[in-house]
Amino acid sequence: MPESRSSVSLEDIFITEVLAQRPSRTPNLQAETQAFHTLARQLAEHPQTMLRTLVAVAKELCQAGSAGVSLLEVTADGEEVFRWVAVAGALADYEGGTAPRNFSPCGTCLDRQSPQLYTHPERYFPDFEQANPPVVEGLGIPLMGASQPLGVIWIVSHNAARQFDAEDVRIMTSLADFTAAALHSIQLRQTAEVALQREQSARREAEATRQALDESAQRAIEILESITDAFICVDQDWRITYANQEAARLTKLHPEEMMGKTRQALQSGARRSSSPPEVIATVMEQAYRRIVAAPEEIHFETFDEASQRWLEIHTYPCKVGFSLYFRDITERKRDKLKRLQAETALRESESRFRLIVESVRDYAIFTLDLDGHITSWNPGAERLLGYKEAEIIGQLGRIIFTPEDNEAGKADEELQTALTQERAEDDRWHVRKDGS
Repeated sequence: MPESRSSVSLEDIFITEVLAQRPSRTPNLQAETQAFHTLARQLAEHPQTMLRTLVAVAKELCQAGSAGVSLLEVTADGEEVFRWVAVAGALADYEGGTAPRNFSPCGTCLDRQSPQLYTHPERYFPDFEQANPPVVEGLGIPLMGASQPLGVIWIVSHNAARQFDAEDVRIMTSLADFTAAALHSIQLRQTAEVALQREQSARREAEATRQALDESAQRAIEILESITDAFICVDQDWRITYANQEAARLTKLHPEEMMGKTRQALQSGARRSSSPPEVIATVMEQAYRRIVAAPEEIHFETFDEASQRWLEIHTYPCKVGFSLYFRDITERKRDKLKRLQAETALRESESRFRLIVESVRDYAIFTLDLDGHITSWNPGAERLLGYKEAEIIGQLGRIIFTPEDNEAGKADEELQTALTQERAEDDRWHVRKDGS
């Protein structure tokens, strides 16, 4: 009748004390030395498969039915488990499986931090009930890292005739020390590889970013060189960091002559010379005064006394200073002034003409538009021709002719002749008629 699990204690399972009573078999140092040479070569050349070689060596040296390495890991739920990362022998199909940290032979081995011998673990640990073939006896050795446990290296027998002894403990302890050192080496190598990959990735990203920035900067320069405005960029200390070719043309300075210059340096140079630097000095000084008062986007016009030029300036704040666009608008200012002067002269002329027309009473003076309609009518015309201004404005000019002249077509002929002459002159004609 099988015994109840509730009647079996942990001490019934772990029988480590019997190791001292069992006779030890004779060491096979040659095989052991050869095995460690194989492991060392495997670690150097193929570290990713070293643990599989290790468990095969452990099974062979200890004449075990199965051997394996169980390493600690934490699940997504925060639970600690042992994962059978490498298994050789009859239990090889269980490779990759897991067992709970807090209820397994490996967990007890780590808790006691010493080699542990156990027998028929299925009597206490339910996970071993389905083991095929069953575990008759097992020997576990803790794998200790520099500051924390790593896992357990273990061997088991599936035959009651094979019992482990102190020689197995010695071999497995040596293998455990080698395994812990190998795992540390592999971890360092993996860490170094990850760091190298990150560094290479960072370099590639940095290179891609630099290339993208270079391309973006080149496109920006091409745009700035294609615009018709002069453009300069100044940093927070008001040093010129970029000037396009239009700025060079307008100031008659090479961009290299402006680069790095402050507004004070440009002002000083302008005072010592009558050459064009005063233009860029004026631009920067005028922009500086307005930006200090209100550091925002500003648009204004200014007159440069030294060069006798009108300048239109636009300022735009940026992260590292300000961008300044400016252009020479002297010709535009002059054209506007000429138009204003012409318009003023025309208004004055029309005013004088109106004054003269209104003051003359011995002459009939009136104007027609190009379609022959009367547009003005002076008091002289009202007195001599008999029509008041309110009733004559807008009428066709033939109204002032006699019915006989209109009937004969003489009125239309004279009006057409006058209008033709007026179109070639100033859109206005005058008819004078004495009062006799």
